[in-house]
Amino acid sequence: MATKKIAVPTIIVGLSGIPVAIRIIGVQFLLVATVFILSFLFVGGVTTGNFLLIVIILGVIIIDLFITLIFYFDWMNKSYLIRPGSIVEKRGVLFRREETYACSNIEEIVLKQGILGRIFDFGSLRLYDPALKQSIYLTNIRSPHRYQSILRKEFMKPMENTGSRIILGQATQV
Repeated sequence: MATKKIAVPTIIVGLSGIPVAIRIIGVQFLLVATVFILSFLFVGGVTTGNFLLIVIILGVIIIDLFITLIFYFDWMNKSYLIRPGSIVEKRGVLFRREETYACSNIEEIVLKQGILGRIFDFGSLRLYDPALKQSIYLTNIRSPHRYQSILRKEFMKPMENTGSRIILGQATQV
């Protein structure tokens, strides 16, 4: 008799592009400011006769392009997978790294959003599992309220009222 393989649902958490865009805009601003300052350090600004300034500006542009590509590829190659009983973080450009967190009983899920996060709907989640004795961070994710709800349903046990206090998980004798 053949055995059936049951498909385990996996949720891929989408990362927001806004934080990487902010970083890239910041780098571009620094590039423009550097070129502007350098052009005034040399009397006469940018001219064809000022070869050293042109070489420096081209160097700054190449460094800017390199930093922009690092930000972009770091963002493109990072993902979180929510599976029953675990969360997997995949990242890396040249060296792929995958960390799996076995989450049996998450006690706390904290959502952090700045002003831009509230406007553009992105943020970070911090999950605390006492079995791991550490927090798990899902940073710069798209629609964090949605994933907070999914994680609560998947990993948190319902709250039970024990009479004098409310605890997570199984009720204990008071």
